[in-house]
Amino acid sequence: MAKLPILMYHKVSSTESKGLTISAEKLEEQFQYLADKDFQTHHFSSLSILKKLPKKKKNIALTFDDGYVSQLEYVVPLLQKYNLKATFFIPLKYIGKEEEWNEERAPIMDFDALRSLNPTIVEFQN
Repeated sequence: MAKLPILMYHKVSSTESKGLTISAEKLEEQFQYLADKDFQTHHFSSLSILKKLPKKKKNIALTFDDGYVSQLEYVVPLLQKYNLKATFFIPLKYIGKEEEWNEERAPIMDFDALRSLNPTIVEFQN
């Protein structure tokens, strides 16, 4: 199988990058770079077909952990803007609730929000 770089993200903030949180501005800079450099993004479910992809192509996977509402607010519009795909890893126990693993509790998307996402852009894994 070909090697596939994976960029892993967590929280997205409107203003700051700190720890596992990236600002929407910095995230857009990274997405714009990927688009400008002709990277092709892939969902995790398509990893088995990567053996067949031309090695000259720039392939990458984008992942977002925990299904934060901030990902719906900031990530999804940027994925659409730059024609990129991502895999969201959703903690099923916390859908529609708040995280319990960080000091600053952040809301997790609910079922309606998850259903609203375009599956050609965002894929879910758990």
